[in-house]
Amino acid sequence: MIVPHRALAFQMLHWIRSITSSSDSANLASFAQVVARDASDPTSAQITRLRQNPPHILLGTPQALLDIYASDASALQVDTLSTIYVDEVDHLIGGPAPYIR
Repeated sequence: MIVPHRALAFQMLHWIRSITSSSDSANLASFAQVVARDASDPTSAQITRLRQNPPHILLGTPQALLDIYASDASALQVDTLSTIYVDEVDHLIGGPAPYIR
């Protein structure tokens, strides 16, 4: 899932955690992860996590995904993708889209 900013990525992760909290899945990282630019979480550490626990759902900002792709494209496992979802696409392509009536 590509989202315009890191706060939205972590909000989505929060909802995934809430929905899956009653399941037997103890390892959220193997189910869903966030990649976003963050000084306290460098790209190299995010790549390591992706390699150790490839998630079923990856939430990320465009720049963080590009950073990871530039550093180690295989960490994203693009060849195994079945769906790409872009949330708030109007923010990613240059501002709010006009309403269609």
